[in-house]
Amino acid sequence: MKFSIQDHKEAGTIVLDSALIDQLTRGNIIDAPITLLRESPPVWILPTAMQQNGKIYLSHTLLKGYLGDLSDAEYAVINEFELFSVPDHLSNKNIGRHWITNLYHHEDGILAFLHSEYAGDDDYFGMPSIICNGRRVFAPGRSAISLAWLPRDRLDNDLFNFIYLGCIATYSASIPHFNVSGTPVFVNFDQGVCYINILFDDVHCTLGSDGWNIKNIFVSQARAPIADVIAGAKKGEITHWRKRNGEEWNDAIGGIARGILPSVEHPDHRIACGELIVHSDVAYIERYGIFVLVAYVLVQKDLNPSCLVIYSSTDGLNWKFESTFNERMDCKKGWSYVKMFDKGRRNGDRSLYCLVGWDYGKDGRCVYRLAMQISEY
Repeated sequence: MKFSIQDHKEAGTIVLDSALIDQLTRGNIIDAPITLLRESPPVWILPTAMQQNGKIYLSHTLLKGYLGDLSDAEYAVINEFELFSVPDHLSNKNIGRHWITNLYHHEDGILAFLHSEYAGDDDYFGMPSIICNGRRVFAPGRSAISLAWLPRDRLDNDLFNFIYLGCIATYSASIPHFNVSGTPVFVNFDQGVCYINILFDDVHCTLGSDGWNIKNIFVSQARAPIADVIAGAKKGEITHWRKRNGEEWNDAIGGIARGILPSVEHPDHRIACGELIVHSDVAYIERYGIFVLVAYVLVQKDLNPSCLVIYSSTDGLNWKFESTFNERMDCKKGWSYVKMFDKGRRNGDRSLYCLVGWDYGKDGRCVYRLAMQISEY
Protein backbone atom coordinates (compact mmCIF):
# COMPACT_ATOMS: atom_id res chain seq x y z
CA MET A 1 0.00 0.00 0.00
CA LYS A 2 1.03 3.61 -0.55
CA PHE A 3 -0.18 6.42 1.71
CA SER A 4 -0.06 10.18 1.24
CA ILE A 5 -1.62 13.26 2.83
CA GLN A 6 -2.15 16.45 0.88
CA ASP A 7 0.54 19.04 1.27
CA HIS A 8 -1.12 21.90 3.15
CA LYS A 9 0.69 24.49 1.01
CA GLU A 10 -0.73 23.22 -2.26
CA ALA A 11 -4.10 21.62 -1.63
CA GLY A 12 -4.98 21.91 2.05
CA THR A 13 -8.09 23.93 2.83
CA ILE A 14 -8.29 26.12 5.92
CA VAL A 15 -11.75 25.49 7.35
CA LEU A 16 -11.29 27.52 10.54
CA ASP A 17 -8.92 30.48 10.64
CA SER A 18 -7.79 32.33 13.74
CA ALA A 19 -10.66 34.83 13.53
CA LEU A 20 -13.26 32.04 13.44
CA ILE A 21 -11.55 30.17 16.25
CA ASP A 22 -11.66 33.35 18.34
CA GLN A 23 -15.34 33.85 17.51
CA LEU A 24 -16.46 30.28 18.17
CA THR A 25 -14.47 29.35 21.28
CA ARG A 26 -14.17 30.73 24.76
CA GLY A 27 -10.48 29.97 25.04
CA ASN A 28 -9.37 31.13 21.55
CA ILE A 29 -7.97 27.68 20.83
CA ILE A 30 -9.39 24.29 19.91
CA ASP A 31 -8.01 22.04 22.60
CA ALA A 32 -8.87 18.51 21.35
CA PRO A 33 -9.83 16.84 18.06
CA ILE A 34 -12.96 18.19 16.36
CA THR A 35 -15.73 15.59 16.31
CA LEU A 36 -18.99 15.24 14.37
CA LEU A 37 -21.88 14.74 16.77
CA ARG A 38 -24.55 14.47 14.10
CA GLU A 39 -24.18 14.13 10.34
CA SER A 40 -27.41 15.65 9.01
CA PRO A 41 -27.69 18.50 9.63
CA PRO A 42 -24.06 18.63 10.77
CA VAL A 43 -23.37 19.35 14.42
CA TRP A 44 -19.68 19.64 15.30
CA ILE A 45 -18.04 19.65 18.72
CA LEU A 46 -15.11 22.03 19.22
CA PRO A 47 -13.52 21.53 22.68
CA THR A 48 -11.63 24.40 24.24
CA ALA A 49 -10.05 25.52 27.51
CA MET A 50 -9.12 28.84 29.07
CA GLN A 51 -7.01 29.67 32.12
CA GLN A 52 -7.90 32.83 33.97
CA ASN A 53 -7.32 34.14 37.50
CA GLY A 54 -5.76 30.86 38.61
CA LYS A 55 -8.67 28.76 37.39
CA ILE A 56 -9.33 26.62 34.32
CA TYR A 57 -12.55 26.90 32.33
CA LEU A 58 -13.50 24.09 29.96
CA SER A 59 -16.19 24.40 27.33
CA HIS A 60 -17.34 22.79 24.11
CA THR A 61 -18.72 24.75 21.18
CA LEU A 62 -21.62 23.02 19.42
CA LEU A 63 -21.50 24.24 15.84
CA LYS A 64 -24.27 23.62 13.31
CA GLY A 65 -23.16 23.96 9.71
CA TYR A 66 -20.66 22.84 7.09
CA LEU A 67 -17.04 23.60 7.84
CA GLY A 68 -15.69 25.98 5.25
CA ASP A 69 -19.12 27.61 4.79
CA LEU A 70 -20.17 29.03 8.14
CA SER A 71 -21.84 32.24 6.98
CA ASP A 72 -25.19 31.12 8.42
CA ALA A 73 -23.93 28.74 11.07
CA GLU A 74 -25.45 28.56 14.53
CA TYR A 75 -23.32 27.81 17.55
CA ALA A 76 -23.49 27.67 21.32
CA VAL A 77 -20.69 27.52 23.88
CA ILE A 78 -21.53 25.04 26.64
CA ASN A 79 -19.50 24.62 29.81
CA GLU A 80 -18.58 21.18 31.16
CA PHE A 81 -21.21 21.30 33.91
CA GLU A 82 -23.95 21.82 31.32
CA LEU A 83 -22.55 19.23 28.91
CA PHE A 84 -22.15 16.40 31.41
CA SER A 85 -24.53 15.20 34.09
CA VAL A 86 -23.03 13.13 36.90
CA PRO A 87 -25.01 10.19 38.32
CA ASP A 88 -25.67 10.02 42.04
CA HIS A 89 -23.15 7.23 42.71
CA LEU A 90 -20.33 9.50 41.45
CA SER A 91 -21.57 12.81 42.83
CA ASN A 92 -19.22 12.91 45.83
CA LYS A 93 -16.14 11.67 43.97
CA ASN A 94 -13.46 13.59 42.12
CA ILE A 95 -14.04 12.66 38.48
CA GLY A 96 -11.71 15.21 36.88
CA ARG A 97 -12.12 17.71 34.07
CA HIS A 98 -13.20 16.47 30.66
CA TRP A 99 -12.66 17.14 26.96
CA ILE A 100 -14.60 15.11 24.36
CA THR A 101 -11.99 13.61 22.02
CA ASN A 102 -13.92 11.03 20.00
CA LEU A 103 -17.41 9.63 19.46
CA TYR A 104 -18.81 6.22 18.65
CA HIS A 105 -22.23 6.31 16.99
CA HIS A 106 -24.70 3.55 17.88
CA GLU A 107 -28.36 3.24 16.96
CA ASP A 108 -29.32 3.73 20.63
CA GLY A 109 -27.06 6.71 21.32
CA ILE A 110 -23.55 8.09 21.21
CA LEU A 111 -20.56 7.06 23.28
CA ALA A 112 -18.27 10.00 24.01
CA PHE A 113 -14.64 9.24 24.79
CA LEU A 114 -13.18 11.82 27.13
CA HIS A 115 -9.68 13.03 27.87
CA SER A 116 -9.92 13.57 31.64
CA GLU A 117 -7.39 15.54 33.68
CA TYR A 118 -6.95 15.91 37.46
CA ALA A 119 -8.81 12.62 37.77
CA GLY A 120 -6.95 11.19 40.79
CA ASP A 121 -8.78 11.01 44.10
CA ASP A 122 -6.93 14.02 45.54
CA ASP A 123 -6.18 15.90 42.32
CA TYR A 124 -7.16 19.49 41.60
CA PHE A 125 -6.19 22.22 39.15
CA GLY A 126 -3.14 23.95 40.58
CA MET A 127 -1.97 20.92 42.55
CA PRO A 128 1.76 20.81 43.46
CA SER A 129 4.29 20.43 40.67
CA ILE A 130 6.90 17.67 40.43
CA ILE A 131 10.45 17.34 39.15
CA CYS A 132 10.49 15.02 36.14
CA ASN A 133 13.65 14.33 34.09
CA GLY A 134 15.22 17.42 35.64
CA ARG A 135 12.33 19.74 34.73
CA ARG A 136 9.44 21.05 36.79
CA VAL A 137 6.05 19.74 35.64
CA PHE A 138 2.86 21.51 36.74
CA ALA A 139 0.03 19.63 34.96
CA PRO A 140 -2.29 17.82 34.19
CA GLY A 141 -2.58 15.70 37.32
CA ARG A 142 -3.48 12.03 36.91
CA SER A 143 -5.08 12.01 33.48
CA ALA A 144 -7.30 9.21 32.18
CA ILE A 145 -9.71 8.15 29.45
CA SER A 146 -13.36 8.26 30.48
CA LEU A 147 -16.76 7.55 28.91
CA ALA A 148 -20.03 9.43 28.63
CA TRP A 149 -23.32 8.49 26.96
CA LEU A 150 -25.88 10.53 25.00
CA PRO A 151 -29.17 8.61 24.58
CA ARG A 152 -30.77 8.69 21.14
CA ASP A 153 -33.83 10.63 22.26
CA ARG A 154 -31.66 13.45 23.60
CA LEU A 155 -29.70 13.61 20.34
CA ASP A 156 -32.87 13.65 18.24
CA ASN A 157 -34.30 16.50 20.32
CA ASP A 158 -31.13 18.61 20.41
CA LEU A 159 -30.66 17.96 24.13
CA PHE A 160 -26.88 17.72 24.17
CA ASN A 161 -26.36 16.60 27.75
CA PHE A 162 -24.16 13.52 28.17
CA ILE A 163 -24.37 11.14 31.12
CA TYR A 164 -20.90 10.75 32.59
CA LEU A 165 -20.15 7.03 33.09
CA GLY A 166 -16.69 6.92 34.65
CA CYS A 167 -13.01 6.27 33.99
CA ILE A 168 -12.08 3.28 31.79
CA ALA A 169 -8.28 3.50 31.37
CA THR A 170 -5.25 5.10 33.03
CA TYR A 171 -1.50 5.11 32.47
CA SER A 172 0.73 2.45 34.03
CA ALA A 173 2.87 4.50 36.43
CA SER A 174 2.11 6.33 39.69
CA ILE A 175 3.61 9.65 38.56
CA PRO A 176 1.31 12.52 39.68
CA HIS A 177 1.41 14.49 36.39
CA PHE A 178 1.17 12.82 32.97
CA ASN A 179 -0.86 13.48 29.82
CA VAL A 180 -2.51 10.40 28.25
CA SER A 181 -3.61 12.41 25.18
CA GLY A 182 -6.29 10.44 23.27
CA THR A 183 -8.41 9.12 21.87
CA PRO A 184 -8.29 7.06 18.64
CA VAL A 185 -11.27 4.66 18.66
CA PHE A 186 -11.93 1.66 16.43
CA VAL A 187 -13.78 -1.67 16.36
CA ASN A 188 -12.21 -5.03 15.48
CA PHE A 189 -12.78 -8.76 15.89
CA ASP A 190 -10.46 -11.04 17.84
CA GLN A 191 -11.23 -14.73 18.31
CA GLY A 192 -14.86 -14.18 17.42
CA VAL A 193 -15.44 -11.26 19.81
CA CYS A 194 -16.21 -7.75 18.58
CA TYR A 195 -14.16 -5.25 20.61
CA ILE A 196 -14.14 -1.49 20.80
CA ASN A 197 -10.55 -0.26 21.20
CA ILE A 198 -8.90 2.95 22.35
CA LEU A 199 -5.32 4.19 22.02
CA PHE A 200 -3.62 6.61 24.42
CA ASP A 201 -0.20 7.58 25.71
CA ASP A 202 1.27 5.54 28.54
CA VAL A 203 4.46 5.76 30.60
CA HIS A 204 6.97 3.74 32.59
CA CYS A 205 8.96 5.69 35.17
CA THR A 206 10.69 5.55 38.54
CA LEU A 207 10.94 7.89 41.55
CA GLY A 208 14.39 8.68 42.90
CA SER A 209 16.03 11.20 45.16
CA ASP A 210 16.27 13.68 42.26
CA GLY A 211 12.60 13.33 41.28
CA TRP A 212 10.76 11.29 38.70
CA ASN A 213 12.65 9.66 35.85
CA ILE A 214 10.67 8.66 32.77
CA LYS A 215 12.04 5.50 31.21
CA ASN A 216 9.81 5.58 28.16
CA ILE A 217 6.55 6.96 26.79
CA PHE A 218 4.59 4.73 24.45
CA VAL A 219 1.20 4.23 22.80
CA SER A 220 -1.03 1.89 24.76
CA GLN A 221 -4.15 0.00 23.64
CA ALA A 222 -7.18 -0.96 25.71
CA ARG A 223 -10.40 -2.69 24.73
CA ALA A 224 -13.71 -4.15 25.87
CA PRO A 225 -16.46 -6.16 24.13
CA ILE A 226 -18.62 -3.59 22.40
CA ALA A 227 -21.87 -5.29 23.35
CA ASP A 228 -20.92 -5.04 27.04
CA VAL A 229 -19.90 -1.39 26.70
CA ILE A 230 -23.18 -0.36 25.06
CA ALA A 231 -25.28 -2.40 27.48
CA GLY A 232 -23.49 -0.79 30.41
CA ALA A 233 -23.78 2.72 28.97
CA LYS A 234 -27.54 2.33 28.59
CA LYS A 235 -27.66 1.52 32.32
CA GLY A 236 -25.41 4.47 33.20
CA GLU A 237 -22.45 2.23 34.01
CA ILE A 238 -18.97 1.45 32.74
CA THR A 239 -17.71 -2.05 32.05
CA HIS A 240 -14.30 -3.66 32.49
CA TRP A 241 -11.65 -2.58 29.98
CA ARG A 242 -8.32 -4.37 29.57
CA LYS A 243 -4.95 -2.97 28.49
CA ARG A 244 -2.53 -4.77 26.19
CA ASN A 245 0.77 -6.02 27.60
CA GLY A 246 2.29 -8.00 24.73
CA GLU A 247 0.14 -11.10 24.37
CA GLU A 248 -1.61 -10.47 27.70
CA TRP A 249 -4.43 -8.09 28.57
CA ASN A 250 -4.26 -6.47 32.02
CA ASP A 251 -6.66 -4.19 33.86
CA ALA A 252 -6.92 -0.92 31.93
CA ILE A 253 -7.05 1.11 35.14
CA GLY A 254 -3.56 1.01 36.58
CA GLY A 255 -2.49 -2.18 34.80
CA ILE A 256 0.96 -2.58 33.28
CA ALA A 257 1.22 -2.31 29.50
CA ARG A 258 3.73 -2.28 26.67
CA GLY A 259 3.78 -0.13 23.55
CA ILE A 260 1.95 -1.37 20.46
CA LEU A 261 3.89 0.58 17.81
CA PRO A 262 7.03 -0.97 16.27
CA SER A 263 10.53 0.46 16.57
CA VAL A 264 11.82 1.78 13.25
CA GLU A 265 14.90 3.47 11.86
CA HIS A 266 14.17 7.19 11.77
CA PRO A 267 16.21 10.35 12.49
CA ASP A 268 13.54 11.59 14.93
CA HIS A 269 14.03 9.49 18.07
CA ARG A 270 10.35 9.90 19.01
CA ILE A 271 9.20 8.27 15.79
CA ALA A 272 11.94 5.66 16.00
CA CYS A 273 10.67 4.39 19.36
CA GLY A 274 6.94 5.11 18.94
CA GLU A 275 6.83 8.03 21.40
CA LEU A 276 4.01 9.77 19.56
CA ILE A 277 1.08 11.97 20.49
CA VAL A 278 -2.30 10.35 19.88
CA HIS A 279 -4.67 13.25 20.36
CA SER A 280 -5.73 11.74 17.05
CA ASP A 281 -7.71 9.05 15.28
CA VAL A 282 -7.96 5.66 13.57
CA ALA A 283 -10.08 4.97 10.48
CA TYR A 284 -10.97 1.60 8.96
CA ILE A 285 -10.66 1.64 5.17
CA GLU A 286 -13.08 -1.04 4.02
CA ARG A 287 -11.89 -1.06 0.42
CA TYR A 288 -8.43 -2.23 1.47
CA GLY A 289 -9.36 -3.99 4.71
CA ILE A 290 -6.93 -1.92 6.81
CA PHE A 291 -6.94 0.30 9.86
CA VAL A 292 -5.05 3.58 9.50
CA LEU A 293 -3.70 5.52 12.49
CA VAL A 294 -2.56 9.12 12.10
CA ALA A 295 -0.48 10.38 15.03
CA TYR A 296 1.96 13.30 15.27
CA VAL A 297 4.95 14.90 16.94
CA LEU A 298 5.37 18.55 17.88
CA VAL A 299 8.33 20.62 16.78
CA GLN A 300 11.66 20.38 18.60
CA LYS A 301 13.39 23.66 17.84
CA ASP A 302 16.60 23.24 15.81
CA LEU A 303 16.23 19.47 16.01
CA ASN A 304 13.08 17.80 14.64
CA PRO A 305 10.04 19.16 12.78
CA SER A 306 6.41 18.67 13.63
CA CYS A 307 4.89 16.08 11.31
CA LEU A 308 2.02 13.66 10.84
CA VAL A 309 2.91 9.98 11.25
CA ILE A 310 0.94 7.15 9.62
CA TYR A 311 0.64 3.52 10.72
CA SER A 312 -1.49 0.72 9.28
CA SER A 313 -2.85 -2.58 10.58
CA THR A 314 -4.85 -5.41 9.04
CA ASP A 315 -6.27 -6.61 12.36
CA GLY A 316 -6.15 -3.67 14.77
CA LEU A 317 -3.53 -5.51 16.84
CA ASN A 318 -0.28 -5.47 14.83
CA TRP A 319 0.78 -2.06 13.56
CA LYS A 320 3.18 -1.17 10.75
CA PHE A 321 4.95 2.17 10.28
CA GLU A 322 4.14 3.67 6.88
CA SER A 323 5.42 7.22 6.49
CA THR A 324 5.52 10.81 7.71
CA PHE A 325 4.00 13.88 6.06
CA ASN A 326 3.98 17.67 6.23
CA GLU A 327 7.21 18.16 8.15
CA ARG A 328 7.39 21.80 9.36
CA MET A 329 9.76 23.77 11.59
CA ASP A 330 8.15 27.21 11.05
CA CYS A 331 5.97 27.04 14.14
CA LYS A 332 5.80 27.18 17.90
CA LYS A 333 4.20 23.75 18.26
CA GLY A 334 2.98 22.51 14.86
CA TRP A 335 0.36 19.90 13.97
CA SER A 336 -2.07 18.75 16.63
CA TYR A 337 -5.50 17.23 17.26
CA VAL A 338 -6.22 15.00 14.27
CA LYS A 339 -9.67 13.69 13.34
CA MET A 340 -10.23 11.40 10.34
CA PHE A 341 -13.43 11.14 8.31
CA ASP A 342 -14.42 8.38 5.90
CA LYS A 343 -17.71 7.36 4.32
CA GLY A 344 -20.64 7.77 6.68
CA ARG A 345 -18.93 10.56 8.68
CA ARG A 346 -18.27 13.19 6.07
CA ASN A 347 -18.59 16.90 5.48
CA GLY A 348 -20.51 16.79 2.23
CA ASP A 349 -18.40 14.44 0.10
CA ARG A 350 -17.14 10.85 -0.08
CA SER A 351 -13.39 11.38 0.36
CA LEU A 352 -11.16 10.31 3.21
CA TYR A 353 -9.68 13.35 4.91
CA CYS A 354 -8.30 14.71 8.16
CA LEU A 355 -9.16 17.78 10.18
CA VAL A 356 -5.87 18.89 11.71
CA GLY A 357 -5.05 21.80 13.97
CA TRP A 358 -2.07 23.96 13.13
CA ASP A 359 0.10 25.86 15.61
CA TYR A 360 -2.47 26.80 18.20
CA GLY A 361 0.24 28.66 20.12
CA LYS A 362 0.60 31.42 17.50
CA ASP A 363 -1.48 34.08 15.78
CA GLY A 364 -1.60 31.95 12.62
CA ARG A 365 -3.47 29.11 14.35
CA CYS A 366 -6.04 27.41 12.16
CA VAL A 367 -7.65 24.11 11.26
CA TYR A 368 -6.73 22.46 7.96
CA ARG A 369 -8.70 19.95 5.99
CA LEU A 370 -6.17 17.58 4.37
CA ALA A 371 -7.15 14.75 2.01
CA MET A 372 -5.58 11.34 2.43
CA GLN A 373 -4.84 9.11 -0.53
CA ILE A 374 -4.36 5.34 -0.28
CA SER A 375 -3.42 3.31 -3.28
CA GLU A 376 -1.87 -0.03 -4.21
CA TYR A 377 1.76 0.00 -5.33
